[in-house]
Amino acid sequence: MYWISNICGASGNCIFFALSQQLQSVREINISHKEIRRDLVQFLENFPKLPDETELFNFVHGYPSWSDYLRSMEKDGTLGDHVILYAAANFYKTCIRVISSLGYDFMITPNYPSVIKPYPLVAGHIHEEHFVSLRLKQDLSQLISNPLNTALLCILCEDFKEAFPESRTHLYIEIVRCVLRRYEEKNGFSSDNEDKIEVYEDVLRSLGRIALQSLLKGELYVEQSKVNGNDLKALEKFGFLSVQSGGSKRKPCFRYRFLHKSFQDFFAGFHLALKNIREEDESEITNTDQRFQAELREVFLHMCGVVVDQCEESAKCLLRKITDHVNTLSGNFKFGEVKRTIELAFSLIGECGKSKESLRSQLLHVFGAHLHLKACTSEMIPRLDFFLESLSSNTILTNLKLSSSTYRLSKEHFVLISRALSVNTTLTQLDLSSNNFGACGAASLSLALSLNTSLTQLVLSSNDIGAAGAASLSQALSINATLTQWNLSSNNIAAASLSQALSVNTALTKLNLRLLSILTYLGIRMSYVSIDVMGAFGYEENCRKNRDMLSQMSNKLSALLWETIERFNVI
Repeated sequence: MYWISNICGASGNCIFFALSQQLQSVREINISHKEIRRDLVQFLENFPKLPDETELFNFVHGYPSWSDYLRSMEKDGTLGDHVILYAAANFYKTCIRVISSLGYDFMITPNYPSVIKPYPLVAGHIHEEHFVSLRLKQDLSQLISNPLNTALLCILCEDFKEAFPESRTHLYIEIVRCVLRRYEEKNGFSSDNEDKIEVYEDVLRSLGRIALQSLLKGELYVEQSKVNGNDLKALEKFGFLSVQSGGSKRKPCFRYRFLHKSFQDFFAGFHLALKNIREEDESEITNTDQRFQAELREVFLHMCGVVVDQCEESAKCLLRKITDHVNTLSGNFKFGEVKRTIELAFSLIGECGKSKESLRSQLLHVFGAHLHLKACTSEMIPRLDFFLESLSSNTILTNLKLSSSTYRLSKEHFVLISRALSVNTTLTQLDLSSNNFGACGAASLSLALSLNTSLTQLVLSSNDIGAAGAASLSQALSINATLTQWNLSSNNIAAASLSQALSVNTALTKLNLRLLSILTYLGIRMSYVSIDVMGAFGYEENCRKNRDMLSQMSNKLSALLWETIERFNVI
């Protein structure tokens, strides 16, 4: 059961829009359709053959050559095809499922199955129209196998005008309320309180306690003999469970089973949510238990949903507890557990944000303010957009490395990075190397660097910044008074792009442009510098190795060269 989650119209960009939406929802990678087009064309240019040496051009129609196909595919508005989907599957190391309006359904898999990420991307193809992103509807197909559940969903569907709540917890809360109203109608009475969950809270908690105990044992049922008298009434009261015979012929017994496992998850989460709101002990299971990231994940999400539904302050308190655990783990250098626990915190924030969008920003502020990590790499971050937004309120982190090994920074990421740098006063070292963000990314950083007063070391190597990007950064360099070390190597930047800024900046002590770029500029300014001298500089790794050579060189080398070398440790 799928529904269309993006409609961009029948344009040539539709397949790239669909991939962008899928990467965000399935893999939590925020990347624009233009960046996807650029990356996939580059991939096809680098890998024009299948592993068996078959040319991909054999599968292309309407183009005289492979080069013509790539140049056309680079252009905005050119319609993507099955070769683009093949490239996407291999570039992002994921399966891509395509469901057509004509009735066929097929899967595109990467060349090397061992690298496949879990959960496929799902695209829909509307015949002779365009591609769309498909999103799996809440898992209701199994739920409706029970006639009672089907009837409940039909009633709710009418109440919600056929659009169920985005929050799964909210949906189950409404199902429970519906059951409780029907229970009162059936028994000929009605309570004064409109909130039926509050009226029957004790009974529902008994259901939740039993549900949690069975889940902790890895069981989907509850044996009658293990339930005390009061809880037994709860089991039989509202019809959320069915009775089944079990055991052996010698020792038969009765077992209670929830109408669907999702009800078991919900009631267990409901029970834990009330424990958190009332600050009861965590003897049954702690809020940071690793099982919440695996077999009990749905329980955790329901717990978060119920907590925020009843008390927003309790949601913030729960987040602070989880963040404190992150701090404890980082102090013990358990970085694998740090990432998993941060993921737990972000799951809480995401679930609460479904109930109230503004609450998401508040919770990210709480997370950032309470996070005590001093250094962090992209490998430790489960969701980059959340982490970057939280930096605006963080006062502890000093070293952040976001190289492309884990994430490819998107335009949205740079907006968040720039916003954080504009207000953060503690971050001193930032590494954004090998992200290929180009001139646009450099322009986004420029304004933030003009406002930042704490950053001292910045690595922007291998980002294809070019002359236009360097011009933007030059403006920031003219204003920034704290940056002392800056790595701009492998960006095809000539020193001319930064010369004016360097003449007024008084803070920078180390600048990495790769020496050849500096000398190319000097060669333009000083045509009398010999090719041999230029070549000698190009072959040396750093200025220190060249100082002996410099003393023997022609006095034609102007003061400009000396000023550059003495002032900056250019490598």
